[in-house]
Amino acid sequence: AISQALMFVVSNERFALQLSTVDETVSLKTESIMNTMDMQIIKLRNEMIPLMGLRSIIQNQNEMTDTKECSVIILNTSNNQKQGIIVDKLLGREEIVVKTLGTHLKNIKYVSGATIMGDGSVTLILDVNDLTESFSTIKFNYDEDVVGDTADSKLSDKSATEGPAEVSVKSKSILDTGI
Repeated sequence: AISQALMFVVSNERFALQLSTVDETVSLKTESIMNTMDMQIIKLRNEMIPLMGLRSIIQNQNEMTDTKECSVIILNTSNNQKQGIIVDKLLGREEIVVKTLGTHLKNIKYVSGATIMGDGSVTLILDVNDLTESFSTIKFNYDEDVVGDTADSKLSDKSATEGPAEVSVKSKSILDTGI
């Protein structure tokens, strides 16, 4: 089957996500990511979005890259809760031919298929359902008296007060920009 995909790089490996599962992409400063409990979050347009670094899945590494900026892919989820994945670099949108993994490889977690690129290399297509199941569910309570986009939101967990109040982002809608 032919499909539109968002191509990106994590740990020098190219991956793809079905474009229909992507809400938007965001470029942000790594200092905008807040660490709370065992989770990373960003505040984007007054909404708290949990993040997961794909490096933690691919290489069992929790640390971010040494860069001062990173890219986040905001995913569409079945329960209408936004979730983001941190990637090293966005490559853009491509039309790909989706290949199934076959009977021996079909049970690999986080991978739904593969595609063969123009240069002959194989790119794995990540399974958004597996990725979103990996997120912990945290309920956030906002202080309704907070005014302005740069004010701190009060989280229900008092240990979640580290980090900046608001994310400074360059947001792009994948469908509108054709990146």
